[in-house]
Amino acid sequence: MKTKRLLIAIIIVSAFSSVLFSINAFAGEDNFPYSFTMKANQSSNYSSDSYERTTIYTNNPWKVNMTFNGEGTGTIATYWIASKIIHTQYSDKHNVAQGSGAHYYFAYSEASGEYVRLGVQNNNNTTNSYTVSGYWDEEIGRQISNEG
Repeated sequence: MKTKRLLIAIIIVSAFSSVLFSINAFAGEDNFPYSFTMKANQSSNYSSDSYERTTIYTNNPWKVNMTFNGEGTGTIATYWIASKIIHTQYSDKHNVAQGSGAHYYFAYSEASGEYVRLGVQNNNNTTNSYTVSGYWDEEIGRQISNEG
């Protein structure tokens, strides 16, 4: 009888461990590539792909890393995350300089459990359009205390 209980306990612990491991693996830090045509006159553009924010924690940030800006080295673009369909803004907008590395920002609580896209617009009101590209992630899988 003790052997049967021990076997059942091992099976339960194994199953629970497998679930926890798969949740942690799913919510890891990713680098989804993006490439946009920066629209003229500060018009918004959005990533074609959307990803689900499975976290309920607003301090589990989204990430953006702009590696190329056709406007020039070190130039700035403004980024945020938005809902998949009607592009409701799910975070504050942030200016990011090309080549400055990964930046981590908090999302609004309304983004929890929602599919989100990366939004971008030119930080200058200009009639020029050009390409920006890099990597982003809808959530990095861990909580942080400061964004930036």
